[in-house]
Amino acid sequence: MHKEPYYDHYPKIKDLSLENFVQFSIEDYENCITMWNQKNDSYFRMSEEVPNSIIINVEDFHADQKKFHERLAGLLSRQNMPLVKMNDYVNGRGWHEQKDIASSLQVPALEKSLIKMINSFLSTETMKKCNYTLLT
Repeated sequence: MHKEPYYDHYPKIKDLSLENFVQFSIEDYENCITMWNQKNDSYFRMSEEVPNSIIINVEDFHADQKKFHERLAGLLSRQNMPLVKMNDYVNGRGWHEQKDIASSLQVPALEKSLIKMINSFLSTETMKKCNYTLLT
């Protein structure tokens, strides 16, 4: 998100250090972390309202795509559903062939003070729902 932010209204956002980016207010959100919390909470609320919905973490899907294709085939009561492998990076702006998904999922080495700051904004409830643990 730091390298490819959703917020294009402020072109210099890409020049901010990660620490400043994490603290940067985006529209009605305190920062990108609170936006992430709210976005994911919205997905969880929506999944409670939509029949046969599932939420899949991209890193879990990337690690074992066949498992999720089988799960979807079961939900849809379909046999021999074609397996469509996800090898490339896709974000809100579309498909990026020059960037693979594995590299986009890598977490950079972060200083303890930055990890502490990020953790202070993360919703522990949302993290738990996503099956994520806080970095230490």
